[in-house]
Amino acid sequence: MLANGATMVGALMGNPYPVTVYIGHTACKEMGAGIGYTMLNGITMFAVGLFGMSALLLSVVPMAAIAPILIYIGVVTAAQSVRETPKVELPVIFIALFPWIANWANSLINNTLKAVGTNTAEVGADPLNHAGTYFAGISTLGNGAPLSSPLWGMIAIFAIRNKPLQGAIIGALAGVLSFFGVIHAHVPGLPEKFALSDTHVMFLVAYLMVAVLFLAK
Repeated sequence: MLANGATMVGALMGNPYPVTVYIGHTACKEMGAGIGYTMLNGITMFAVGLFGMSALLLSVVPMAAIAPILIYIGVVTAAQSVRETPKVELPVIFIALFPWIANWANSLINNTLKAVGTNTAEVGADPLNHAGTYFAGISTLGNGAPLSSPLWGMIAIFAIRNKPLQGAIIGALAGVLSFFGVIHAHVPGLPEKFALSDTHVMFLVAYLMVAVLFLAK
């Protein structure tokens, strides 16, 4: 996200060169792609944007042809991350995926209920729990996944690499973000009541316990 942001800031200042890495960049380099590949991408994207061809391309190319490409990109990216990551650090990849899986499940539940004219607030958590869909856990784990995912990954990597001080700092940071509802909450904000039953306070205590464990180490 920082790389994409830098690309946009650079574009506003007249820089024509993006810093975002292409999907499949490693595979393209292995096939011998060099500066010509980058120039071809730049010229193509410039022409598409200049002449408004994106709508035309989307109307000509069917979604059935685009979807397999996206799946292939996902497989290649996942394979590359596993291949390039040191073996001892592999658990971090999967730990960091948990919030995103919950985020996806959360979207599925909300969209399904919206399709039948209702929402989770009207249905309530109990019917979902009885049906085997533990929405409270899915919701709190999935909310704020863009931030909680790297935080979980950092906690895991500092535990694996035996860096307890850094792990304690990240644990405390995650606790503060949880308390203010930046992660594990539907919207940011202070807790409604300062009790352990409140999600904000519960996650604050949980992350602080992680930080204390790191400090004890």
